[in-house]
Amino acid sequence: MLNPVYIYPDRSKPVENFGASNRSLATNSANKSQQTNSKTLGLLLASGISAGVLGADLFLIKGKVINKLTRGKVSFIKTMSEEIDNVLKQDSFATKGRLEAFLSVPGLQAVWNHRVINKLHEWKVPVIPRLLSNISRIITGIEIHPGAKLGKNIFFDHTGAIIGETAQIGNNVTIIGRAVLGSTGKGGFLRHTVVEDGVTIGMNSTMLGRINLGKNSKIGAGAVVTHNVPENATVIGNPAKIISINDKKLNTPLSLKDFKGT
Repeated sequence: MLNPVYIYPDRSKPVENFGASNRSLATNSANKSQQTNSKTLGLLLASGISAGVLGADLFLIKGKVINKLTRGKVSFIKTMSEEIDNVLKQDSFATKGRLEAFLSVPGLQAVWNHRVINKLHEWKVPVIPRLLSNISRIITGIEIHPGAKLGKNIFFDHTGAIIGETAQIGNNVTIIGRAVLGSTGKGGFLRHTVVEDGVTIGMNSTMLGRINLGKNSKIGAGAVVTHNVPENATVIGNPAKIISINDKKLNTPLSLKDFKGT
């Protein structure tokens, strides 16, 4: 009996040769598939390792950035929490709870925005810090130049304050309403006021030039200050004069220009 013959292009290959050829083809395909799978697995593993390394790098970079946003030994987040507590202490009747303070107190938003903006300014990032400071001013109503230096627990009571580029503000300072830390246009680059810890600055007061407001001093509403203010002094008027110092009221207001110390 004749062996069955399948029809191929050359019309002569027997079934046994077909089986052998098919098995050879299947083996080659399996080998190629295995090689492809191995390569794919290798790429996936390499990609996974690379992604893991990249993720770790990004995590470290993020950690470094956050670390640079800290002030002293107190973390950025802890400082925010302390400043919310400070607002509740200073303005307990108007602000009901930490969530309300976090979401709706413009002074807090202005300070927190500025901390990030100031860091970008220090890193000499072009354009972006000024753009962000303008956006923050529109949202909060408080204008702070990216170059200004701010401490902790600064309480902006109402909006309208203007803080110049080289101004420095210490810790636990209260600024009420439309106060200005400006310049006279003289004195070189360092041309704005230095405010020490614990100072209270009243509504519509103006500080001009590179002057120093001493610790725990008080600037009365509408005062115009162009000379250094001593520690624990209260000044009022235009030009500003000392009316009390170290909790002792003066019989006659004393000009800051004429003050020689206590």
